[in-house]
Amino acid sequence: MEPAAPATSKEVRALYAARLSERRASAERAARRARWLSNARLAVFLLAVALAWPVFVSETLAKLWLVPVGAGFAALVLRHEAARRACDRAERGAEFYARGIARLELSDDAPWGNTGECYSDPHHPYAEQLDLFGPGSLYALLSQAQTAGGQARLAEWLLAPAEPAEIRARQAAAAELAPRLALREDLFALGPEAREGLRPEALVAWATAPRRLGGPLLRIALALLVTPRGSASWRSSRSCSAGSRTSASPPRGSWRCAPRSTARALRRRGASRSCAGSCRCWTGAATSCLR
Repeated sequence: MEPAAPATSKEVRALYAARLSERRASAERAARRARWLSNARLAVFLLAVALAWPVFVSETLAKLWLVPVGAGFAALVLRHEAARRACDRAERGAEFYARGIARLELSDDAPWGNTGECYSDPHHPYAEQLDLFGPGSLYALLSQAQTAGGQARLAEWLLAPAEPAEIRARQAAAAELAPRLALREDLFALGPEAREGLRPEALVAWATAPRRLGGPLLRIALALLVTPRGSASWRSSRSCSAGSRTSASPPRGSWRCAPRSTARALRRRGASRSCAGSCRCWTGAATSCLR
């Protein structure tokens, strides 16, 4: 459980300054470790190149000599990647506290947060008058969001009114997050990693697009192709007759090899658990179970 948040801005600044020093020191240690591992990885690679001549050309050494060298190189690659990620996390933590100090001091020398200039609308009735977006704006003072969805949501809140109950709910959520400093730092540090693999526009477009599959039989066939042991279940599908819905239980392990989402869909439409879960009745019997 995290300690209570400091009561005054002076205490908050002291806490942020202490955390900033800690994160910078951690980033420096992680950077040194990453450099050391990088040099060690290069040395092992050069050793492998040096062993290539006596192993493959002169054949004075057995090929087994390359096994520990290769294993050591792989281990160093993994450890170097972990050290690099730790360094990035520490640097992101330092940026989080540096931004906090800049906002507390209203400093012009350091960025406060996201400027949100892309959300500025010159035709909005009050956006420019209240200085909502841009450097040194209200949005920059408030926004530490690290995903496009979070930044857009805050912009929507600032650009449109809300009901009193909704406003109180937002204030309660902010009050709940205020003392959870470590959680807010983790969310800030993990933001770039989430941005690299997240494409909300493509996901929304895919979810709202019309269905392209021809029918239920084609969807079942495609589910079989992507299911573990799907080909085996396809070959054994003929052994499942229409009377399979009266079977007591599926074969051991067959429930795990069926997609859970598809099994739940079959059960919602009237299929029994044994029929929907069995790999043997994914094709013809799946239709008989729903009759």
